[in-house]
Amino acid sequence: DRSAQVPDGRRWRRRLGTLDAVIAHGLAQKGQKKEARALALDAVRLAPTARVAWTALGRALRPGPG
Repeated sequence: DRSAQVPDGRRWRRRLGTLDAVIAHGLAQKGQKKEARALALDAVRLAPTARVAWTALGRALRPGPG
């Protein structure tokens, strides 16, 4: 019965944005800044109130390795 219900779109966008942000953190730490920036921007777009999205963007935009 519950599986047939449509999930709340905002909640799913926040979850996906948070997941993108966590992956972006890892990519930035590995030095893959271009990919990290793309995912971090998606994270901020999907979950603008999630702190991890903004920290991922900051890490991806920071010059230098990791």
